[in-house]
Amino acid sequence: MLGGPAPAPIASTMSPRPRIFISHSTRDPVGKTYRDALVERLKAADFPYLLDEDIDLSKEWRSTLNAWIGGCDAAVLLLSEAALISSHVAYETSLLAYRHRSEQGRFQLLTIFVPPVTGEQVGQSALGPTGIAEIQALRRDASMEQALQRVMEALEQHNRSLSSPAELHAKRLANLLMDVPEGELKVARQAVAGDVPHPWAPGLDLPLHVALNFMEWGLERAPTGIRRIRTYLAKPHGIDEAVMLLATAWVDCRSIEEIRAVVKSRGRLLALRGEKCETARLYVVSACDIRPNDAWHVAIVDGVVGNRAAEELKQLVRDALKQVLSTETASAEEIHEVLDLITGEGEPVFVAMRSTGLNLSMLQELQKEFPEVTFFFLTRSDDDKQQLAKQADIELLHADIEPGTEQSFWNLFQRKLQYLKKHSHP
Repeated sequence: MLGGPAPAPIASTMSPRPRIFISHSTRDPVGKTYRDALVERLKAADFPYLLDEDIDLSKEWRSTLNAWIGGCDAAVLLLSEAALISSHVAYETSLLAYRHRSEQGRFQLLTIFVPPVTGEQVGQSALGPTGIAEIQALRRDASMEQALQRVMEALEQHNRSLSSPAELHAKRLANLLMDVPEGELKVARQAVAGDVPHPWAPGLDLPLHVALNFMEWGLERAPTGIRRIRTYLAKPHGIDEAVMLLATAWVDCRSIEEIRAVVKSRGRLLALRGEKCETARLYVVSACDIRPNDAWHVAIVDGVVGNRAAEELKQLVRDALKQVLSTETASAEEIHEVLDLITGEGEPVFVAMRSTGLNLSMLQELQKEFPEVTFFFLTRSDDDKQQLAKQADIELLHADIEPGTEQSFWNLFQRKLQYLKKHSHP
């Protein structure tokens, strides 16, 4: 829900106040009391804030949460009993705790234990692995007034960042909008967000402002705005590129940074709980500085591969690489020469496949045969992912994809892409 004081117009400078995200469960009346009291204090102190009260969690909520979590300078986490069992609070907490630890003071996370929640309960809940109980915790022995006062004091001392992860993520989409006239951009933004101004507007850069709005609304609503300016995206594959960049809003900031860390060295292994290899490609496009239409960065080995013999599995990988590298007639040695040339220039090459049936011996064979490649495995469950991690040095991506959401997302992607290509005029 948009909240806080009305921000300055788009063409003005940024507010000096840090942007605040409030994470909580709407199902807890005590937590709601804390939230309402916090909101009143933020309003009075002129802090721009957002909270997730009005997100439709049955739709494309990941893009909105990712934009807000990646766009804030500080967050307040209200740990009520309902929050401890909320999958959406768990998603938010995973990303917020990661930002708090990785950004070394540039991002601040403040947690309040809402009575009767204790640190022990938090540690034993689904939030326990995040270590959230030990991050700036304002414990239950403080009254609500005391806890909120400490939060406000901490926020008063915190500075607004010059650039947030969400802004960095949106810059590629903003670059596509640079040639769109200012008036057309404003019309496109209004088609998506209406007349409600955004409290986190980045100031003078209108294309970035609009790109952030598009990323926030995701595939569910942003294509309406893209349709208004589609004639300015008429270069070859311009619509495809815009929709793919818009789709990357579905990928969280933690996974993006984890992938970037892995690709700094060749031959590493990644794993994500998911079903479709196209999802692996989306994550790679989100994390790496590559054009969305450069499909050669990700070779896909479809089907169940774990029941194959090692040599047959390696041949499947070779065939997938030949296809994306346009080297259909190349020998195994020539494929390695091409891979060495590409990765030697700092360009990553991934192979995506499902992990079902793979064992340690197969993983070792793949790494030995293709040392230049980063393998990206899709696992069917958390148990499969953890078992895979025990067998080899695999980077497990967080946060997990909620069961049942992946296919719906790709159905939405195809529907919106077809919509934009079919309707050629605003």
